[in-house]
Amino acid sequence: MKKFLVISVALLLLMASTQAAIASTGMGGRAMGMGGAFTAVADDGTAAYWNPAGLTQLKFGLTPTFGGVGDWDGIMDLMDKMGKLENPGSFTELGELEIKKTGALANLGAGLNFRGFALNIYTDPNIDTAGLSDKNGDLNGNVPVIVSLSLAREFTDLIGVGVNIKSVSLARANAGYQMEKIKLEYEGVSEDIEAPYGEVKYGVGTGFALDLGGLFKISDRIRVGAVLRNLSLSGIKLAGQRSSTNTKDLENKLKDLEDDPAALQKAIDDGTIDVLLTNEAYTETYQLPTVLALGGALKLPVVGTLLAADYQIPFSNDAKGSFHVGLEQPILNLIFLRVGGYTTDDEFCLTAGVGGKLGPLLLDLAAVQGKERSGYFLTGGLKF
Repeated sequence: MKKFLVISVALLLLMASTQAAIASTGMGGRAMGMGGAFTAVADDGTAAYWNPAGLTQLKFGLTPTFGGVGDWDGIMDLMDKMGKLENPGSFTELGELEIKKTGALANLGAGLNFRGFALNIYTDPNIDTAGLSDKNGDLNGNVPVIVSLSLAREFTDLIGVGVNIKSVSLARANAGYQMEKIKLEYEGVSEDIEAPYGEVKYGVGTGFALDLGGLFKISDRIRVGAVLRNLSLSGIKLAGQRSSTNTKDLENKLKDLEDDPAALQKAIDDGTIDVLLTNEAYTETYQLPTVLALGGALKLPVVGTLLAADYQIPFSNDAKGSFHVGLEQPILNLIFLRVGGYTTDDEFCLTAGVGGKLGPLLLDLAAVQGKERSGYFLTGGLKF
């Protein structure tokens, strides 16, 4: 439990230091200014991330990028309260944090891109919770570091395909509990006590995955794209520690209270007795969430306005699809104004951005604003 909290706090500090933030929204100032509608565009230094087939449109690019979006008030409250925990091996202490639903995601990356080939490294640490209270709670955190080798080929002037081969190193932590009836055994008698019951676990491991992308030019001004992300080549084999409710400790405490279950129940309810955790080593195989992204892009004649839309379909049964739309308007091909938006599980986030181009030098900035989350993305680089 203590190591889990250390990982979580380190995750939060990392996100704070990179000005970052929730849900896997995407990467890059230009793409995020357009609401993440970039599957059929994918023609800048973040092309490999969005659609590896887009590398057929590049000659050379060098791109550092960072950013994120999240509920910063909620995250700072969580970090502050976690820092004050006195007994991190107790569900009672975790429940007393009284945290509301919150979350954040950061990303930081850099890429070296050529026509048909790219090497990228990026990380998008994230944390989320549906809330922590004395009745129930959950807390989840992931810190992936991804090294991606990308290859792309244009078979005709109309069709390009690409693949990302990804090595994924992952640190993953989860805590979940709820009030349940726990059967205690003492002196041959069974007694039900209502107490927080659940587990906390963390693990680290490495695995491999593929992204497969296609880019199709319907005409000079209309393109469609498709990407299948995170096809597993091997599951990520996590090894770490798991902690669960220590029922043996509760049985011992019941004996200390002279076999009075009512006194034990009152002590648990009042928080005067901690519900402790017992630790064990554990391993598991984690599969990255597979997502299908479909997109289209239209460039208007004369004014050069670029319109784009994406729909992302997760293969997980408990995840919802997300819709992304965006617009980019060039001014003298030196300044680029962008607006867009995207849906999440429970809200619609608006985005806006601006970009500048001076010869091969690029700079893109985007802002994201939702009802409960906000953030910024910044990308610089060279493009030829």
